[in-house]
Amino acid sequence: MMSVALSTIGDQGLVFNKASVDLNDVLAVEQMLKSAGVHVKLLDRDSIEEANNYDALLLKCGVIVNWGGKQSEHLKKIINVVNEFDGPVFLMSVDQDFVLPNKERDGFLTINRPVSFLYSGKNASEVVSKQLPDIEVEDSIQFYQGVQIGKQISKLPFINAEPVYDAVYGGQPRKELLSTLNDIAEKYSLLVYENVRKKVPNAISADFKMFFDNKELRAINSLGKFSFLFYKPKTPWITPRIFEQLCSNSLALFDKRWEATQPFWTDNNTFSSEDELIERMEQEPTESEIKEQHRIAKEFDYDKYNEEQLAHLLPLLEK
Repeated sequence: MMSVALSTIGDQGLVFNKASVDLNDVLAVEQMLKSAGVHVKLLDRDSIEEANNYDALLLKCGVIVNWGGKQSEHLKKIINVVNEFDGPVFLMSVDQDFVLPNKERDGFLTINRPVSFLYSGKNASEVVSKQLPDIEVEDSIQFYQGVQIGKQISKLPFINAEPVYDAVYGGQPRKELLSTLNDIAEKYSLLVYENVRKKVPNAISADFKMFFDNKELRAINSLGKFSFLFYKPKTPWITPRIFEQLCSNSLALFDKRWEATQPFWTDNNTFSSEDELIERMEQEPTESEIKEQHRIAKEFDYDKYNEEQLAHLLPLLEK
C-alpha cells in the first residue's frame, strides 16, 4: 500500500486546533484517499518534516502574502521539505486567484524541483501558468474535494430552527451582484458579512467571523428563510457552499447559469434573473420544500463523484 503525507503550503502552515478552510480541505482529501485504500498521514506545521517517511507529498496551497517583504519561517520550513523530499510532490489549488510566488530574490527560498499540480479550473495550461508561474510542472490534472465536504455535511442531523431574517447571503461583495443585493436589501431583511454591508448599506451585518467550519455555516444559513447560490464564472463546479445551504433550514435558490448545480434543482428553487429571484422570494418557503432539499442532499451520489476525481489522481500517485 502506498503512503501519502498530506499538509498545506502557506504562511502559517497547517494548524490542527483552529478551524480553517485549509483544514476542511485537507481533511476531505484525506477521507477520499483513505476510501481508495491509500495510507495517509496528516502533518501540521510542527510535524511537516516527517514527510520523508512517506512515498508521496501532497500540499494544499494556502495563503502566501509575504508580509513586510519577508517569508514566514513556517513557509521556509515547508519549502525546504518540498525540495528535499525523495518522492513525488503534488501541489493542489482550489482557488482560481491563488498564485505561488517563486521568483529568486534575496532572503527568499524557492521551490527548485518539479511538481505535479492538482487544479480546479478548466484550461490546464492557463491555470498552471497563472498559479505556478515559476515552477516546473510535470503533470497537471483536475481535482476537487468539495463534494467530499458535502458528504460529511449531509451526514449531520438537519437543523430545525425558525428563521430570523428573510434571507442570508454568505458570499463576497462581488461587483456584478451588488445591484441585485441592494435591491433585495431594500425589500427584505438580508443578513451579510460586514465587508458586504459596506457595499449594501440596507443589509444587516452579521456578527460572525469569515472562516467557519463548513458544518457551522449550516446554522448561519438557517437564520434566513432563503439563501442564494449565485453563479460565479471562476468556480463553475460543485462547491461546499451548495451543501452548506441544502443542509440548512433556509430554502436554497439556484442561479440557472450555474449548470453544475442541476442535480439539486426542483420546480421551485431556481431563478434566471433578478426579477425571477424577487418573485420567488414573495412566496414563503414551505416545510415540504425544505424537506425536499434535505432529501436531495442525502441522496446525492457523493461516492460516484469522488471516484471520478480519484480515477485521475491515483495513477499519478502510483507513478
